[in-house]
Amino acid sequence: MNDNMYFVYFAVIIIALIVVIVLKIRDGKRKNELPKEHFRPADKLPETIPDPAPPVKPAPPVKPAAPVKPAAPVKPAALVNPAASVNPAAPVNPAAPIDPVPDRGMETVLLKEVSGPETEYADPGKTEFAGRSYEPYTYELVLKDKNNAAIELKCILDGDVVLGRKHSRPGIIIGYEKSVSAEHCRISGSDGNYFVQDLNSTNHTLLNGTRVNDAVEINTGDVLTLGRAEFQVFIRPV
Repeated sequence: MNDNMYFVYFAVIIIALIVVIVLKIRDGKRKNELPKEHFRPADKLPETIPDPAPPVKPAPPVKPAAPVKPAAPVKPAALVNPAASVNPAAPVNPAAPIDPVPDRGMETVLLKEVSGPETEYADPGKTEFAGRSYEPYTYELVLKDKNNAAIELKCILDGDVVLGRKHSRPGIIIGYEKSVSAEHCRISGSDGNYFVQDLNSTNHTLLNGTRVNDAVEINTGDVLTLGRAEFQVFIRPV
């Protein structure tokens, strides 16, 4: 009985040792094997391997620049011959003296030629100047209606002229505007210097927007207002 027990114990020990040895061998194999994720499938590998880049050719050597030729020396300017002389300009004859204009004070008179150098006039309105006969210009008054471009009124400034709706004196009749008095204002003067004065009109006289009572100088470009009529003034020689 005892011998059988010993034999069983011995057999169990031997089997246990064999089992331990087998397990250790399996564990060693597992440690030496790589996991599946470490392996790349063959179908995902590149089909072709790219050729290596060709070697870079060295740059050709740079040729040295050609030497620059020195500039040619500049020839000195030719000397001027001092013997050659320039002819002096001919002397200019002095202008003939001009006859003085007769003294008429501070008045400025615009003159126009009326005859040749040999004609003489006894009329004091005529003037001799530089051997020629002249007479003062005649001036014209032109009124252009600013509210109606088709209306243009004219008269010769020879002595006093009257502007109004209805009168028989020399001047301009403005019959189409009822706000203009019969004798509205007077323009007087001579030789391009003229003045306007109100004649106690009902609706007043304005020059450039300012009411006129006493005589006020009037010039080309001024705006003359008579009642509701408004005019651009032009004074010009004829």
